Amino acid sequence: MRAWVDWGCNGDRPLGETPGDDRSWGDRDGAFQAPANIVASSVMNSGFIGGRDVVAFYYDKDYQYQNGYVCLAPGEKWADNLTDNYFYNRSGQVVNDRIGSHQWVTASGCAAGSWLT
Repeated sequence: MRAWVDWGCNGDRPLGETPGDDRSWGDRDGAFQAPANIVASSVMNSGFIGGRDVVAFYYDKDYQYQNGYVCLAPGEKWADNLTDNYFYNRSGQVVNDRIGSHQWVTASGCAAGSWLT
C-alpha cells in the first residue's frame, strides 16, 4: 500500500509504503508518519490478490470504522484523486487529506457504499 501528496499517485516519492497496517498516520511510528494524515491525495493498493487484499482507510486512528472509512480493492489498484471520494458513515467528509489509519481487510469487511473509485 502506498500514498502520495500529489494526485495521480505521482511525485518524487510516496508519503509511505508498507505491506502492513498503520494504526496512526498522524504519529511518528510506522510507515506513515505525520503529516501524512493531513496531506494524502492519492493511494494505491499494491498488494497480492487473496485473503486480506483490500486496504481500508479510516478517518480516525486505530481503525475506528464508525467515524468513517473507505476501501480500495486490489483490482481497482489506485484512487488517483481523493477529492471526489467521501468516507462511508461520515456524511459529506471528503477523503482527501484526512486519512487517520489503514489496515488490510477482506472484501466482506467493506460495505457496498464504501469503495474508493
